[in-house]
Amino acid sequence: MYRKGRRFAGSELLLFVRRNDLSENRLGITVSKKNGNSAVRHRFSRLVKEVFRLQRDTLGTGRDFLVVMKREVKIETPSSLTFSAMQKELLPLLDRSKGTI
Repeated sequence: MYRKGRRFAGSELLLFVRRNDLSENRLGITVSKKNGNSAVRHRFSRLVKEVFRLQRDTLGTGRDFLVVMKREVKIETPSSLTFSAMQKELLPLLDRSKGTI
């Protein structure tokens, strides 16, 4: 996935996208233990899934998405991750990826 797909970088996230031979999109999420404890990592995953769920109709089909939180990002409490901040970070990456693959 890392070598074959297209990469889009934001300030806190990386988005990798590549084609698959399926009629649906698939989502993968990667967060290191260095980014925060399990509550932080799980909240990050839930927020990413919700943003993708809301954008499902605009993304098309037949692509694999991998969202990676950058290692430099350290989050102390789960409450510091907000839905609006996740949308602000992830939606521009999704928009840039639409016409590429």
